[in-house]
Amino acid sequence: MPASTSSSRSGCGSSPAWRPVAIASKVPTAESPRRDGFSIEGAPPNAAQPYVAYASVSGDYFRTLRIALRQGRTFDASDRAGTPATAVIGEGLARFRSC
Repeated sequence: MPASTSSSRSGCGSSPAWRPVAIASKVPTAESPRRDGFSIEGAPPNAAQPYVAYASVSGDYFRTLRIALRQGRTFDASDRAGTPATAVIGEGLARFRSC
């Protein structure tokens, strides 16, 4: 998330009068989602590359939308530029990945 975006939100969550807020690059039902390919360990070299549709979101996105996490963690302050990429995936991709 750009620094200007995170700094503009910095004090919002500290007041009891504020409700959680989140920022997303696309709404969940947006048409023409951003897509990116990924590789699967052990897949044949000539296998078709699968892709996922994604959106960049702020740390409070899942809490704000009351989306429960089944496993793992959501994003936090350690997820920023210059650190290893982090992703939260849906159950469909998790099932696909475990095949």
